[in-house]
Amino acid sequence: MKQGFKHKMIFVVVGVTLVFFTLVMTVSYCHLKVQSESAVIENTIYTHHISMITNDISSPYWKEVYEGARAEAENSDTYIEMIGANSVEKYSVTDKTQLAVYEGTDGILVYPEQNDEMLKIINEAKENSIPVVTMQKDSSDSKRVGFVGNNDYFYGQALGKRILQMQKTSDHMNVSILVPNNTYTDANKEWLRMGVTSTIGKREYSVSMSDVHETNDLIDAEDAINVILKSDTSIPNILICLDLRTTEIAYQILKDRGLDGTIRIIGNDISKTVVQGITEHAIDSVIMIDPEELGKKSVDAYLKYEKFGLVDNYTEVQTQLIDADNAKEYLEKRENAEAKYDAAS
Repeated sequence: MKQGFKHKMIFVVVGVTLVFFTLVMTVSYCHLKVQSESAVIENTIYTHHISMITNDISSPYWKEVYEGARAEAENSDTYIEMIGANSVEKYSVTDKTQLAVYEGTDGILVYPEQNDEMLKIINEAKENSIPVVTMQKDSSDSKRVGFVGNNDYFYGQALGKRILQMQKTSDHMNVSILVPNNTYTDANKEWLRMGVTSTIGKREYSVSMSDVHETNDLIDAEDAINVILKSDTSIPNILICLDLRTTEIAYQILKDRGLDGTIRIIGNDISKTVVQGITEHAIDSVIMIDPEELGKKSVDAYLKYEKFGLVDNYTEVQTQLIDADNAKEYLEKRENAEAKYDAAS
């Protein structure tokens, strides 16, 4: 009798356990199904969840890009997340893109590194039905759905036009360009050079390029600049810097050596230091790809692809010339965007 009672109790316990397990699995499935159809962030339901990935999440430039993207996303029930914003560890763009693919984000907006692994991960995203839009720099050999920015040839032309405006005499001028090697391939550099030379001509100018290497968030811009300044025959009249840190380092080195009136700098982004250099006429100007427009058009490209299954291969973003006449105005706009980003983070 006792043995039979024990058997019945075992059957009851097993039955209740199975019912409970089935219930948990059903609830979990429904939860996952809802997550797959929409993103729930801070009690708000979004139709799309986009991951934005850049090389420097602390950069004021990318914060302004993000604010432009967020303003556009809010009009279409889309949540945009800056990957790595709350992480203590510093991860590469490639690693962050891989993480976004693994987490099953709806779409990716990325400033891509120029390496084989990056290309492979973009292709993997496409195979997993995650459209990738490249921003500012392209990965044309990958399966990205579209590129939003200003291509290297056109950007070179913008630099060339400014060089012509800076020329005060008909003397031969030397132009040196400092290029971040992790975002510029040999092909990128050649297109940039052609854009510059096609605009300024080859008789009155010589154009040289030097790589700036980045390792573990450290760059060798100072070494590259010192090599240029030690040249006996081709010390530049104009030094073009294609990232913010190199621009700031170049400004400080030239100022320390009393060369800030001899060698003029063209940068590609602004900061308080750069605006100070522009005010002192040590930095001539900045030619910047409009960050707010870049963010808005990148989100728009993703949404068009989601709706129609295709998008323009190349969406152009205008460049902005920032000089002594408008530098303070642009800095104020940048600081407002940065404050808005930081307050929401």
